[in-house]
Amino acid sequence: MSKGSGRILVVDDDPFVGEMLAIVLEGEGYEVTAACGGREALEALGQGTGTALVLTDMLMPGMDGLELTREIRKLDGRVPVLVLSARNDEEFRQLAAESGARGCLVKDEELMERIGTVVAETLRGVSN
Repeated sequence: MSKGSGRILVVDDDPFVGEMLAIVLEGEGYEVTAACGGREALEALGQGTGTALVLTDMLMPGMDGLELTREIRKLDGRVPVLVLSARNDEEFRQLAAESGARGCLVKDEELMERIGTVVAETLRGVSN
């Protein structure tokens, strides 16, 4: 499997989850920037750092992942967003899609094993 490239913005109010995602994605070759909430994520995106993809938690205080996704769509409709949640139901997937998310991932025991593949597939879909 080829190594990834590009900057990924990981947004999660749980520092442990954010750190684990960063470790896995950096191991896949991505440069990772972390934000602990929606406002911080928007500030990072506003700095024009060339973010290739945003990976955001669904439930966060202040601004949830769906609201963040809608704000990102306003800033730059080309940056794909993947939303993470413990929920695994059709309503969650529909809400995420309506907000403009490119996809959804369930926070389960297999997340760290598949995150690199999902990010790579999403980025390949953007470049095609």
